[in-house]
Amino acid sequence: MTRAHEMGGCPDGAAGVGRATMTPMTTPVTDHVRELGAALRGPQRVRRGLVREAADHLADATDAYVAAGLDRAAAERRAVADFGTVAEVAPAFQTTLAVASSRRTAWAFLLGLLPQPFLWDKGLNLSARADDATPDSALTAVLDTGIEMVGAAIFVGTVLSLVATGIGNRWWHAGVPVARATGRFAVVAALALPATVLVSMTLTPGTDALLWLEVAVLLGGPMALSVVLGRRCLAVAG
Repeated sequence: MTRAHEMGGCPDGAAGVGRATMTPMTTPVTDHVRELGAALRGPQRVRRGLVREAADHLADATDAYVAAGLDRAAAERRAVADFGTVAEVAPAFQTTLAVASSRRTAWAFLLGLLPQPFLWDKGLNLSARADDATPDSALTAVLDTGIEMVGAAIFVGTVLSLVATGIGNRWWHAGVPVARATGRFAVVAALALPATVLVSMTLTPGTDALLWLEVAVLLGGPMALSVVLGRRCLAVAG
């Protein structure tokens, strides 16, 4: 049980409201915590952790003022005043959420990319099957090279995004600009890669319907998810 629960509050913002079995006590601290939770957007687990930390900080500050001689109501008001208004503190919390969201987006995109070489060149051998359906030509060579170059550039960009939002964040403050850049990159790259493959398959006649279906599921599916996560990342970053 956290300090906030001991004080009758709910550290997850409004998460405790509406339960039939209990009605959280309304105090300056619990009201402030709920307002902060409502003002934040982003990955739920990270958001709950941040709100819980804020609630525990306010509980500790309240206890300190009570020990100094204030009654609990006055102590809570003083703790809230020292902590800062939601408008003052929410931006810093939101930055943390934006970086967390961008890191999740970059990981999801990387996980969608990693199976692609296996699917195209080894496992299902999609590339060879596409080539078998099309006679060798200069156009085919150019398209294959273009797909490889786009894929390589996107892979490098994804790794750099992970470094910037993960390990790199320990050395410098990634912040909202990096989160926005990661979100934009994920959306653009997740659209560019299947678009490049689509152009290649469209310009090389003879591709069978099963191959189209497999590409749609194995490439289009992960990339569509990356677009969704990238857009959410941009929404969190503001």
